[in-house]
Order: sequence, then structure tokens, then C-alpha cells
Amino acid sequence: MATGVLSFLRGIDLTRFPLGNSAEGQTDQLKELQKVRWLKLARTGLKMLPPEITACQNLEELDVSYNQLASLEDLTELPNLKSLVAKSNLILESSLPPEIFHPEFNVLDLQCNKLRLVFKLITSLIGRPMANKDTYLKTGSRAMPQGLEEATGLLVLNLAHNQISEIAPQTFVNLCDLIHLDLSNNALETLPAQMRRLGNLKVMNLSNNPLGFAQLRQLPSLVALKELYLSNTQVCFQNIRIYRRGEFRGMMSF
Repeated sequence: MATGVLSFLRGIDLTRFPLGNSAEGQTDQLKELQKVRWLKLARTGLKMLPPEITACQNLEELDVSYNQLASLEDLTELPNLKSLVAKSNLILESSLPPEIFHPEFNVLDLQCNKLRLVFKLITSLIGRPMANKDTYLKTGSRAMPQGLEEATGLLVLNLAHNQISEIAPQTFVNLCDLIHLDLSNNALETLPAQMRRLGNLKVMNLSNNPLGFAQLRQLPSLVALKELYLSNTQVCFQNIRIYRRGEFRGMMSF
């Protein structure tokens, strides 16, 4: 494509374009995408982000799904990024640079990666250094890291199909605008009581976790909830009726 055309594009879909296997210099034209606002690089065979992506200073939406990415460091140079879809990669919670998150960041989809501990991920959102894991869990996260309000714009959080076994008690305290939460297919046995702060949550998927019904005491506070998925957990319909007193009118799946 002619360079002159690239400089006027507002979006480009390069899905399945073999960037990961291409000859050196194949990604050079990304430098011409200064005005692009959305970019799809899914299924391109990428093992690392092309450094030329830093030229996309107006980029708001990025999809790098179904690649072999283990690090997203170059995203720190994209100040306007609001949506990151990076499902089916090799991303650890330590692979997410905190600088990519800001108050207007609203969509994070990291399903099918290598995440293990949600508190590491959410602490990255606020740009604070992580404490030792054992110390953090023993203290019950009583020392709340300052700045979590920077993540209040988050609307969609999808962490399904990872290896998550722990969620810090303070994780959801300031994510009050969250509408869609997917934690399915993980190893969660408990949920933090602070999930009751998610008053705007409409869809919650907890399927395929070893959750007990006692972990749903937050339900009465989730007044906007319309869809609740609990397949392959220890929760049954009778448990839900106990906690919602028969008032739940949304869709439930067991």
C-alpha cells in the first residue's frame, strides 16, 4: 500500500498477515500510521511487538490476539490506548507495564494467557511496585496502594482461561464502573467481599472454578446484574435464591 494512503488511515486490519515470519523491514510501514485509531494484529505470528508500533501515537484500540507475545513493553509509548485485546498469548501478570493504564482505559481482555494472581495485575494498573506475594497475602492487603482510582474507567475485564487462584481483597474496591467481568475457567475457591462494590456490573461469568456457594454473599449488592454464569461450580439455584431472596430476574446458567 502506498505510503501516502497509510498516513490517512484511521484503522487497519492486518489479521493473519504473517508479520512474525516476514523478512526484516516488513513492519516498517507501521511508522506511517500516525493517525490510526484502531489496529488489528491478530494471528500474525508475532513473538514480540514490532517497535514501529510506537509511531501510532493516536492508537486507541489494539488487538494482538492469537500470537506468541510474552511482553507488551512497547505499549508504554502509546498514551491514548483505551482498549487492549491480547487473548491467547503467553502473557504473565509481570508482562504488563503499568504505564499503559490510565483513567480512560476501559477494556482489558487477557483471556487464555498465563496469569496467576489478580492482585499483581491490578496493582500494575495503578503503577505501584509489587510487594512480596506471601507478605501481601498474609497482611490481607490492608495497606491499600495509593492511586487505584486510576483504573476507575475500566468497563470490561476478561481474565478467563488463565491460572488465577488468588484475588486480593482490595482488587475491586475502586472498579465501580465495571460492567462485564469474566473470571471463568480459573482456579478460584474464594471471591473477595469487596466485589459488592461492583454496583454497575451486568454480566459476571464464574464458571469452571471450584467456588462454594458461601462465596456469593456479595450478590445482594450487585443490583444491576443481568447475567450470571456458574457452570461447574458448587453453586446451585437454591443457593442463589437464598442470597437474592428470589429477586434475581436476570439470566442464570448452571
